[in-house]
Amino acid sequence: MHPPTYRGLSFQAEMLSILRACIWPVCFWRLEWLEAESAWLEHAPFAFWIVDALRPRSLIELGTHDGYSYFAFCQAVKHLELDTRCHAVEHRGDERADFCGEAAFCDLRSYHDGRHSTFSVLIRWTFDDAPPHLADQSIDLFHIGGCHDYEQFKRQFAAWRPRLSDRGVVLFHNNNEQAAELTAIRRCDVQAEAACAA
Repeated sequence: MHPPTYRGLSFQAEMLSILRACIWPVCFWRLEWLEAESAWLEHAPFAFWIVDALRPRSLIELGTHDGYSYFAFCQAVKHLELDTRCHAVEHRGDERADFCGEAAFCDLRSYHDGRHSTFSVLIRWTFDDAPPHLADQSIDLFHIGGCHDYEQFKRQFAAWRPRLSDRGVVLFHNNNEQAAELTAIRRCDVQAEAACAA
């Protein structure tokens, strides 16, 4: 029996090729922001990698909450010495139950301003307030982290879509959640098809 092949390569050779393409030195950086537990902690290597791979001119995070994902993106921008402009939009109202309270936001701002304020802005708006303040076709990397149901996701994606550049990449939060109320990603392929057709 012969070992399995893929594109003329042995399975092992193909897996090594994929790993070499995906695992960059930045993936082994130590995350600097380690203030509390977060589901995002294990995703820091991905955040470092995607910033290095895309080298975005503009990065927006919608829903910063505990800061892990945003500060991982900012850490990569800083250490790679990129010219990226970063914006984190944290909700200031009660649209979602887990929005960042004032004391937690002050902690985020203190950490942010001491390390990232030369290229980043931490903004306290409602999610619907932010889009008019940014230019169309200006966002290269967009992380939707503050939407927890399909209707909210759909509304935010529609509001922000004109701001995406022609090379824009969108990251969706909660795409592996099993809870019934977190359905945004289960339907995002339909939304993505509509966005691509537009």
